[in-house]
Order: sequence, then C-alpha cells, then structure tokens
Amino acid sequence: VMPGCGSGDAEEAAPSAEHTAAHEALTGSEEADVDLDDEGNIIGVMFSDTPTDAQLQAVAGLTTLTDLSFEGETSDDIIPHLKGLTSLKSLELGEDSKVSRSGLAELSNALPGCSISAAEQTIGGPAGSDEDE
Repeated sequence: VMPGCGSGDAEEAAPSAEHTAAHEALTGSEEADVDLDDEGNIIGVMFSDTPTDAQLQAVAGLTTLTDLSFEGETSDDIIPHLKGLTSLKSLELGEDSKVSRSGLAELSNALPGCSISAAEQTIGGPAGSDEDE
C-alpha cells in the first residue's frame, strides 16, 4: 500500500516522511502549485517563481510525479534534482530557463519517457529529438 500525501485517511495509511516533507515544502509556498491524485499523492507541481533548494530536494523524492513546470528562472543546478524522476511524463521549463543544451540532453537521456520543453525547443520521448522553434 502506497501511503498518501496528507489527504486521505491518516489512520489507514500514514503519509511517508518523504511525502510529508515534500508536501510541506511545496504547499507552504505561494510559488508552488501542487496537484494530487485520488490517493493524495503529488502528481503535478508548477513553480511560478525560481524554486528553493528545499523545494527541489522535495520534488526529487516524489516517485509519483508525472508533470513538472517551472515558470521562474532555472539553470543547470536543477538537473541533479530531476534526473531520478523516472515517472515524469512532462517537464516544462519556462521562458526564463537558463538550462543549457547539454543540460537538456542530460535530462532527456535520464528521462527517456518524458517530453521536455524549454523556451523555444522541445526534446521529447524516447528518440530525444530536438525541434528548434
């Protein structure tokens, strides 16, 4: 049984320490918008501003995360936090993204099932093709 993330019957399945910490780090901020599934697991996170290290560490531990979006400034510093998110299907880096081409390639290799879009380019799916538009 996969424990929930704070919404659900706490007596039946207490949230794991990782989910509790992630939930507090992400929902305690106006910069992070969180989507939950029916079991209370975090499946989507959208940052409206540059995420803090604590928020990135919280995201790195979310095994149920499928959608992640950054509207604020990001750089290659986010890559180590995101490479283990194998459940991720969609990663959007906004117009203020400073993630390098090599950083995008590294993420694409680490997350082959994830569509990655950054400003004017998209790297998606297992083929890892670039579309410069």
